[in-house]
Amino acid sequence: MPLKLIHKMKLVTEAATLEVTVAKEGGPLNSAVEVASTGSDDASFKDAALTPGPATKALDSKNSYGLLWTIAFARKGAATLTAKVTTASGQTQSVKTRKVSGAAGDVVSRMIFIP
Repeated sequence: MPLKLIHKMKLVTEAATLEVTVAKEGGPLNSAVEVASTGSDDASFKDAALTPGPATKALDSKNSYGLLWTIAFARKGAATLTAKVTTASGQTQSVKTRKVSGAAGDVVSRMIFIP
């Protein structure tokens, strides 16, 4: 089975909020999430904001977003990224969860697209 490195969430059609968290197992490991936008509202989240999280960002329905999650493993471990989009009323619109494992010295990346 091929490894899916890029994952797609549901279309954002109204004002929404992105919530990003990282859960860690083993380690230590360090992670970061870069949010790129087709508008001018890019964002960056470092490890301290992601764990325990959530790190949050308002989303503009006129823009598309790409999340690049990068994890660096100092020792063998695993990490789980959860990206959730909620509406202005607090309802969950879309959730993606991705788990990765790595050995000491590994650097792993995953991408999530929000149209």
